[in-house]
Amino acid sequence: FDGHPAELTIASILPDTDYSLLKRTPNHLVAIRFFDRAFLNEMGQSLLLEQMEARGSATARTDRNALPLVGSSGENLGWFEWKSVPRGSAVQARMRPIVIALICFLLALLFSGWAVARMLLATLAQLRAREAQAIHEAKHDAMTGLPNRASFADQVEQALKQIAGTPDRVVVIALCDLDHFKVINDTLGHDAGDELIRQVARRCLPRLAEGDVLARLGGDEFALLRVAPVEADGIKRLGRELQGIFAAPFAL
Repeated sequence: FDGHPAELTIASILPDTDYSLLKRTPNHLVAIRFFDRAFLNEMGQSLLLEQMEARGSATARTDRNALPLVGSSGENLGWFEWKSVPRGSAVQARMRPIVIALICFLLALLFSGWAVARMLLATLAQLRAREAQAIHEAKHDAMTGLPNRASFADQVEQALKQIAGTPDRVVVIALCDLDHFKVINDTLGHDAGDELIRQVARRCLPRLAEGDVLARLGGDEFALLRVAPVEADGIKRLGRELQGIFAAPFAL
């Protein structure tokens, strides 16, 4: 148009609601837009092409690409020309921030997932430890750490099941308490009495045979469980062992 390449758009002017209003051949809206810098920049951004230009002849530069503009009769109206770039580099340039953001998001997701998993594992370990502690406290005496009355009863039941059908073995249970223990509490105080209970437990444990169970039933009462072969003097020997534990004095 007027010696310059341009884009021509022709649109019929028609009613947008009721086509019956059209009584004669419609008029047309003709729009011409020259391939000026603004148009070429807009086209280049849309097609991801850099330095878009319109020329009358093809370029001879190796760093430029060109596309002919062909008229309706096949004549050459000119050339579109743009900067030659490696294939996909423009797409890569636009995708790079998205890819970086995606990688950061995935890393953050992995880190947060690892942190959550670590927190859950730590919580699970704490729960297991608390459960084990609760079970231990339910079956053991807090002062001495020995099995308590309920735990001792379970041990006796298991021992009886263990020797069932074996007439050459017996379950021996020895019960003992501390004489005049109330006097110690009344004269030296309950702290001294508690310390005596702990010292009795510490002194008894090293002298137990393998498989023996020593328990504190409560107060100054202790019980010893032993599964042993049937012997005529076995029980008497166990009694002497227990009495020997108290031969040396206790320092409170």
